[in-house]
Amino acid sequence: MFGPVMEHHLRAQEVGHAFGLRPVFEGVTLECRSGQIWGILGPNGSGKSTLLRILGGLLEPTWGEVRYIRGERAFSRSAILPWIGLVAPYANLYEEFSAYENLYWVLALRGQRPEPDRLAAVLERVGLARTWWQEPLRTYSSGMKQRVRLAAALVTEPSLLLLDEPTSNLDEAGVRQVRQILEEEASGGHIVLLATNIPEEASWCSHRLDLRAHRPRKRVVY
Repeated sequence: MFGPVMEHHLRAQEVGHAFGLRPVFEGVTLECRSGQIWGILGPNGSGKSTLLRILGGLLEPTWGEVRYIRGERAFSRSAILPWIGLVAPYANLYEEFSAYENLYWVLALRGQRPEPDRLAAVLERVGLARTWWQEPLRTYSSGMKQRVRLAAALVTEPSLLLLDEPTSNLDEAGVRQVRQILEEEASGGHIVLLATNIPEEASWCSHRLDLRAHRPRKRVVY
């Protein structure tokens, strides 16, 4: 796993994507380094979530390439999956399990030890009240479930943290916690990628990429 000592970064070169015959964006070139918070900006339908998944190695781009580098060594898309934490509305949670059990299985499925102290620390970090840790998720509010999604992304101690609409359904205290966590992850030498169209969230980012500048030209997609 990456850490705060060794420099790591990802490079995107002329990346674009299409769904079927419909291009969504093209020509995205950027370099994200340790300790940076990148904002992926743009209106609905501009491809923010798609680009986030491409940069995180979860989706193959239609055009261009993404490279992941630690020190002087480049890694394949599949190799970096254990180092990724994802917060998104489409991130799966098990409704019949408690928050504690969800985190337990996130670690167990990645081959990591689900130590009780580790699970408790991340649940406290996202501000989930201890009285709810053992209750099934089906009894949670939408805001509480969002806190569990954040905890599930953080519990693996990811080197690349991907956030798609991370403050959905959160109250003001929850929004402040998300910002604090982003800053802590960046200060620890990790890369943070945030897809948003909310100006306040965009202001948290040290670097920004606006997909309105990467609208596709007319082209034939094969």
